[in-house]
Amino acid sequence: MFLLLTIFLSFTVTKAGILAFILGFGIINFYLLKHSSFRVRSAILIGIVLLVPIFGIFVFDGLKEKYKERTEEIKREVENVKRGVYAGGTIAPRIGFIRESFIHVDEFGVWGLGIYAKHRVNQWLQSSKDGLGAFTNVHNSFIHYWIQGGVLGLAMIVFLFCAPLYRMLRTQKVSWLICALLVIIFVMNNTCILLALNNSRLMILLLLGMFYFYGDVFWRLEKGDC
Repeated sequence: MFLLLTIFLSFTVTKAGILAFILGFGIINFYLLKHSSFRVRSAILIGIVLLVPIFGIFVFDGLKEKYKERTEEIKREVENVKRGVYAGGTIAPRIGFIRESFIHVDEFGVWGLGIYAKHRVNQWLQSSKDGLGAFTNVHNSFIHYWIQGGVLGLAMIVFLFCAPLYRMLRTQKVSWLICALLVIIFVMNNTCILLALNNSRLMILLLLGMFYFYGDVFWRLEKGDC
């Protein structure tokens, strides 16, 4: 399932989405393997040993040039960032945007820019000496809310992610499924604006609300009490 989903995601979403999925999938499956019987662990390991070579021969071999191209693109952009060049399509422009935002932090750090945020961000990018004029979208939900709402905006979005963790620690009922999904949502919102888009905001807020109000239900589900 992991191999199939990784391949399919690589055709439809960004590298950040793939990274978020791998991290979340890794967390929940580490928990499941740890609490599985020896027979289940053995079956999974045997399945991996049998399936990975098959996928390598029939799937990855045909796509290796595409993955190689993406890997080289990331390496190239990392080197560009080290030299202060923020042109690119993945890592570089996002780092450039974060850097540019902190250059102008005195404009929004406390009170925010409200409805003027988008206009001012575009001005920052267009006038940037780092060649960010072609990138007019905010690529970080946390900075997006900070720019729009100042300290209160930043505090609100941080609260949404910290509240479920706080409740789990307070009740001593840690749900690894919630942790995995929080990591996925957190990573994605650091590279895009999912919490600022109308077609995704409701679903994310619903999930975060469920993690807080019904965290004990997730915990009992993992313990097999439901």
